[in-house]
Amino acid sequence: MVHDCPAFRAKDGGAWASLPTKPVVDRDCKQKADVNGERQFAPMLEWRSRELGNRFSAAVIALIEYRASLPRCARRGRAMNLAEGCKERGRTLRLVDAPRDEEP
Repeated sequence: MVHDCPAFRAKDGGAWASLPTKPVVDRDCKQKADVNGERQFAPMLEWRSRELGNRFSAAVIALIEYRASLPRCARRGRAMNLAEGCKERGRTLRLVDAPRDEEP
């Protein structure tokens, strides 16, 4: 299970999700910034292909949008993971199409 996957929405309405990252810090344990002042982050996990990352992002955003469409009483106090959300919508979540003898 992967925790703390951030999801973003752009001003133009586009949305995406990514794997968790960690801040890049200097010797004084202060977060580094690039030349434009943007805070720097390093990946903690990586997908083996961009296509797989895009499929993950689309599945996460679809679940977020599905949960947002539920009445408030159905969302309150109930945790739902990605697989449960897809199951409720009658879909199978399959991010990796690897042969059984190959580790995903």
